[in-house]
Amino acid sequence: MPFYTPNGLKIRFDPDAVAFVLLKQGHTYETIDMHDIQLSTDLWINLPNATSNVLTILVAVQTESWMWSLLAAFSGYILGYLISNVSYSPMLRRIVLQFLGSWIIALTASAIVSIIACGRSNWILAVLVPLVVIVNWFHYSDLLQLFLLPIGILFRRSVGIGVGWSEFAFISACNEAACRTGVQLDWSFYGDAAEIGKEFQSSKGEKG
Repeated sequence: MPFYTPNGLKIRFDPDAVAFVLLKQGHTYETIDMHDIQLSTDLWINLPNATSNVLTILVAVQTESWMWSLLAAFSGYILGYLISNVSYSPMLRRIVLQFLGSWIIALTASAIVSIIACGRSNWILAVLVPLVVIVNWFHYSDLLQLFLLPIGILFRRSVGIGVGWSEFAFISACNEAACRTGVQLDWSFYGDAAEIGKEFQSSKGEKG
């Protein structure tokens, strides 16, 4: 049975089986902050939006070209999507998601770029940069995932990742939290928990 993160992201894992993985290796929901893990998962899934914001602003400042900035917006989103599908980096999360690509900094920077562009009569760029940030903020840009989804699946399979995008982010966030306590989680126990759950359900059915 799946569960949902605080921001509504669906994780297709059985919470009891996840608890079993933690318990088998000396952890519980009390020793590992599951709420923080879920928030980290939500944050990592936003990497495409944050990368798009950062690249758009940097390219706009460097080139003052709306065409290059628009290309950077799309390229940044695709790059962030592919990176988040096959890797998990706490450092990248802090730099891109919690600092440079955070909404406060991105909105402020885009407003400054827009004001400068207006002063130079570059009206298209003045509108484009804050518009990209706002579109990413409200996740309208996530419509691109309709086209990127097959690429993401192939990309994950090519590096041996057999779970979905959100599930991979969740596992990575759990591993990071466990590593801070000196433990490397073994997710093979998740399969053991699933088998135990099936046997338990079967026994209940036979008794009924």
